[in-house]
Amino acid sequence: MRRRTTVVGMAIFSLLIFVAASEAQAQISWLVEKGPEGSWIGMGLITSPPPIAGMQFPFMDTYTRALSGRTGAVLCQMPVAQLEYAGQKMAVAALGQGNWTRVSKNNYKFTVARLVLDETGLPVALAKFNADVQIVDPNTMMGTVTANIYDWNQNLLMTLDGTLQANRIAVEE
Repeated sequence: MRRRTTVVGMAIFSLLIFVAASEAQAQISWLVEKGPEGSWIGMGLITSPPPIAGMQFPFMDTYTRALSGRTGAVLCQMPVAQLEYAGQKMAVAALGQGNWTRVSKNNYKFTVARLVLDETGLPVALAKFNADVQIVDPNTMMGTVTANIYDWNQNLLMTLDGTLQANRIAVEE
């Protein structure tokens, strides 16, 4: 009887250790895999085309998570970007909005749309910013971005490529 009690006790003890270890691992994974949810401040760098390569732009993004946890919405702000196409001066709006999705562990893609305005402030085109980012630690995001500018008929007018790096905005106590 004593041997049976010892075996049952060891089995229960082993189960408790397994459950506790699994819970601890889940909490650690959640910390690393909390994704882009929250607000970020960062810097982008245009790498092409050559006339504007090297230009930097600050940005602020806020990501919210959908109920599924693998997708969500993103609101984005950056300074107004001045462009010229076929002799026409245009400005990419400061505010953008879009969606993000989880591609793999700590890897996310997002698309943000912004209006492109003419000199009078009327919308003449649409800019879509497509990014592929890695969350390299819980508070740092790095990746690449491509901005495609389309006219209202969805004809591609120009493409800008770049990189970005951002840090999560922490709550200060």
